[in-house]
Amino acid sequence: MSFDPQKLSLRARDALGIALVLWSTVAVGISPSLSKLALDSGANTLTVIALRSLFMIVAVAVVLKAMGASFAVDRSVLKICLGTGVVFAVMSYGFLGSVEFIPVGLAILIFFLHPMLVAIAEPLLRGGRPTRQHLIWGLVILSGLSLTLGFDLVGLDWRGIALALLGAVACAAMIIGNATAMRRAGTVLVNFYMVATSTVIVVALLAITGATALPGTGIGWVGIVGTGAGFTVGLLCFFAAIPLIGAVRATMISNIEPVLGILFAMAIFGEHLVPLQWLGVALVVGGLIGMEAPIGRRRSAQRA
Repeated sequence: MSFDPQKLSLRARDALGIALVLWSTVAVGISPSLSKLALDSGANTLTVIALRSLFMIVAVAVVLKAMGASFAVDRSVLKICLGTGVVFAVMSYGFLGSVEFIPVGLAILIFFLHPMLVAIAEPLLRGGRPTRQHLIWGLVILSGLSLTLGFDLVGLDWRGIALALLGAVACAAMIIGNATAMRRAGTVLVNFYMVATSTVIVVALLAITGATALPGTGIGWVGIVGTGAGFTVGLLCFFAAIPLIGAVRATMISNIEPVLGILFAMAIFGEHLVPLQWLGVALVVGGLIGMEAPIGRRRSAQRA
């Protein structure tokens, strides 16, 4: 007998959806540090993305097989997955490529404009408009991220800013596109075809450019496997949460990802935060609480 989360109570669906997003943030949050292990051992950005994508496509295929699910998919869904696969490849290269030109903190901050883009674009595509709540608390969260991540505005390279912005726009498009596809197909199946498309693109680019650079140490390969596992778990959990709590809400909660990324970097590489950055952490957490509270009150009223 299959598990149908839609049969859960509204409160239980909320709890499950939020738990899935939080678990996704942990899995994805550690991935940048693991990727750095691979890069520090001699790999390059395109190779890391390609190996991570290959790991992901195999892992998702195994999950589908274990579920006894069919790989058949409606043509309209497949078209969306092919599109999101392209933007997933663009997102990966835009974000990781940007750190070659600008500080990592600034790259992460620009990339995490995508929750705001989702909050604005998703309601517009449905014929509505973004809520004031999403915009105000989103700005609070971004302000906290700017303090937490900390960066130097002197001597910035426009190429890095452009790549990070490209990654943010592509991420927002991927989230909205996959949310649409998942209304017609399962989470795992949609992610399978998205990652498969992205993998073909990245591997083809490696073959054309001949720019393959593999990790030169065992710890580098641990980083490759770890970042692949992190992104696989993160994607599956995140998109499984969307039918439960919605794309905008799931994306806003995921704003804690870069904070977790910093904490993982502190543990793995010995980095530390200054008091002003801890203030940023408090703003992020406070913004998430402020964003969630009105939604919780409205849903409680609906249950009453």
